[in-house]
Amino acid sequence: MNIAYTSAETQKQAAGACFTIRNLSPCYPAAERELVKKDIEHKLYDIFRKYCEI
Repeated sequence: MNIAYTSAETQKQAAGACFTIRNLSPCYPAAERELVKKDIEHKLYDIFRKYCEI
């Protein structure tokens, strides 16, 4: 699967130096985006449910 990415860059200064921060986000078609979102939500639920068990 070949996924295209959108890029957003910002400049931040810290400790007297300038850093470039690049954020890459995948570009999914609308139908696939929902599948990926549900898969991520399910994995996060599996990770964090053990902390909510009483």
